[in-house]
Amino acid sequence: MNLVSIIIPSWNRKEDLYCILTSLEKQDYPHFEVIVIDNGSKDGSIELVEKEFPHVHLHKNPKNMGACIAKNQGVLLAKGNYVHFLDSDTEMSHPSVIRNMVGILENHPHIGAVGGEAYKTSNGIITKRKEITINAETSTYIMDTEEYHVFVCGYVATCNAMMRKRDLERCRGFDPELFYLGEDKEIGYKLKKMGLKSVIDSNCLVYHYVSDKERKSVFFLFHKNRIRIVLMNYPLYVIPF
Repeated sequence: MNLVSIIIPSWNRKEDLYCILTSLEKQDYPHFEVIVIDNGSKDGSIELVEKEFPHVHLHKNPKNMGACIAKNQGVLLAKGNYVHFLDSDTEMSHPSVIRNMVGILENHPHIGAVGGEAYKTSNGIITKRKEITINAETSTYIMDTEEYHVFVCGYVATCNAMMRKRDLERCRGFDPELFYLGEDKEIGYKLKKMGLKSVIDSNCLVYHYVSDKERKSVFFLFHKNRIRIVLMNYPLYVIPF
């Protein structure tokens, strides 16, 4: 049975972190490790993990290194063949999420990433399918979870994404210059260039609560990162557009 390394970057989200770590304890896939990369939290997150979840591998950064560096640190610590990225403000939707994700990657070598995020709204549960545009922006499509099982997308958001460690290493990990925002998009683009598909699956969802705690302004970072992704990855003939 393949070992799954679950990597959770976190920064001052003690309550959210407690929720996802508690949720993971209910998973029925028995062979996984949890790695929390703390980016200099000052809200008691470190003490929470050390006291309540002593089995979790905790890496403590002295300051906020950004999501990309934190994820790369997690990959370096990971012992599993599969790496599963989770945001700290998520919750597993049911006990077999990890088992289902592993099954998809084991049975479908052409799939490079699997995951999916669900949002609880007054109108029920919705999911978001994401495609990458020619200028590295994201086109987002809202989907009813009852309408699909597996759907190919441009990339899987790393709030909940599992992939083979070897494929991520072929992508050379996450670009540390992106800090955060767009890093999952770039990995999806690289996987596609390698001939691998990204899919969302209704049996592999997490609830994403999108915590407003410790979020930086996104406007400048979004466009800065978008331009960098194009310059670093896109064919030369696309760049003028």
